[in-house]
Amino acid sequence: MNVDLKANVGTFTVAANGAWDAGDVVAVVGPNGAGKSTFLRVIAGLSPATGSLQINGIDVLDRSPARRSVGWVPQDGALFPHLTALDNVAFGLRGRSGRPAARRWLERLGIGELAGRRPAQLSGGQAQKVALARALAREPAVLLLDEPLAALDIEARVDVRRSLREHLGDFDGVTMLVTHDPVDVMTLAAKVLALDDGAVVQDATVSQVMTSPRTPWLAALMGGNGFYAHTDAGALALDDGGVLVAAEVPAGDGVEVLAVVPAHAVTVHRSHPEGSARNVWPATIRDLAIVGGRVRVTLDGTPAVLAEVTTASAAELALQEGVDVWASVKATEVTVVVL
Repeated sequence: MNVDLKANVGTFTVAANGAWDAGDVVAVVGPNGAGKSTFLRVIAGLSPATGSLQINGIDVLDRSPARRSVGWVPQDGALFPHLTALDNVAFGLRGRSGRPAARRWLERLGIGELAGRRPAQLSGGQAQKVALARALAREPAVLLLDEPLAALDIEARVDVRRSLREHLGDFDGVTMLVTHDPVDVMTLAAKVLALDDGAVVQDATVSQVMTSPRTPWLAALMGGNGFYAHTDAGALALDDGGVLVAAEVPAGDGVEVLAVVPAHAVTVHRSHPEGSARNVWPATIRDLAIVGGRVRVTLDGTPAVLAEVTTASAAELALQEGVDVWASVKATEVTVVVL
């Protein structure tokens, strides 16, 4: 699929381009209001745009949604409330094979026994599986998933994510998955298309975004910190205040960069540390949260930073909201991405 699109929604403009191959699963990410859903709606033919949209080598931008070979799964599933699960999946499949094919897809997703139920009789996770079966049953060249797990509870999210991982692995088209969840990015996708304010800010593999994100938002999504900065006398002067020392800094002053620091590389101390870290500054604990068996510590300081420590360390240090601490980062832990 080759995309070079521009869409206007009121005063907001989304301009995006890129090329993806059959079998690619692309996570479409970005802050709220970045244009992610608009981008998917344009591909689906639900919002007007200019430019080109090539699917299987054919420009389909002027075609109706039904003639684009695109499968669409919105966040709420958008099932027809008056139809059974079987007839929802069969909708759009022509000929006598429609209902048998629909039944096969329900069985493939492990919900064959729900064929006779209407949407009101389904749980959130079951409804999303029906919506996914409906999209896949048409054998589209492009599958669009707009935050399919966002409205589900934790148990349903795990179950539907498992189904997605299984069936996207067998899908030979291009999948575009809008998500705010880094777990979805790392477990379902191989590539990332990042949007911000309607424009593409990074188009790369998941591993590239993890190691070299190009915006602070992307760094935070992948569990780290990102700071816009410029080189100054061999160090990094941060746009929001503060200075970081990195092991490798581009030559010359004024080079615009993003300084990336993994959350696990930030060490929290109750007193000024005496170790070898070249970046040390005072901070105050704003928030504590347990994530995946570790404690994420949000620190206000210059710079403000996210740290990640073990539960044992948090208990030993008696970390609490409002407590004054010291943060430190080794220069070797600061990755510099030239913008």
